[in-house]
Amino acid sequence: DEPLLDAEIAPWSLPTLFRELKVKALDVLARAEISKAIEQAERPLILLGGLEDANEIKAALEICSALEWPVYAEACSGLRESSQLQKFLLRGGEQLLSHVHKKFDVVLRLGSVPTTRLWRDLENGTCKVLSVSPLNFAGLSQSVFLQCRILDFAQGFSHRGNAKQKEWQKQIASIDTKASQFNLSLFVKYPLAEPSLVRAISEFVEEDETIYVGNSLPIRHWDFAASHDRKHQVFAN
Repeated sequence: DEPLLDAEIAPWSLPTLFRELKVKALDVLARAEISKAIEQAERPLILLGGLEDANEIKAALEICSALEWPVYAEACSGLRESSQLQKFLLRGGEQLLSHVHKKFDVVLRLGSVPTTRLWRDLENGTCKVLSVSPLNFAGLSQSVFLQCRILDFAQGFSHRGNAKQKEWQKQIASIDTKASQFNLSLFVKYPLAEPSLVRAISEFVEEDETIYVGNSLPIRHWDFAASHDRKHQVFAN
């Protein structure tokens, strides 16, 4: 005899089922491609966009700490002034990234679409771009895109930086130190320039205060010029 159903069947359709299966299959393929690229990278970069909450920030921190790659953290990521990432954070600003971006062979983006000029430069480059974000927007036409929370991506994350990647990190850190020192000299030389004023504001505002930086230009000014010695909660639209 046919089994009897003792509850109402929820509505469903074959197109919806096929669509869900397709999304899951694409996620599996994206995860595999991202994993392979991480292992094969020789001159990588982690690019941190905005992160939604404390759990996402913690997960991104764990990934960065495990890989030990150079990290460019935008202020909205909550990790720009992280004491745990001091060794890996790049402070030379967009000028540094523009100078060296053609050398990167893999860029791993975590979080929202970055505002830095580097992100637009990657559109026409040969660098492998890997994007992991809870937002349904890849941001680049040629990136490998995985839509999921950073927290979910970090679970079971077993990758570690290899010898070539660590040597690259040392090289880029040396270049970044020089660029950062040059930027500091410009703030002193031109105290009334907009970036210098942003620097002064970041040093005046109390630590852990909330800063709202509006659209992309103020965001980029803050990322470039704000002090790395004082941590603020930075939000943008």
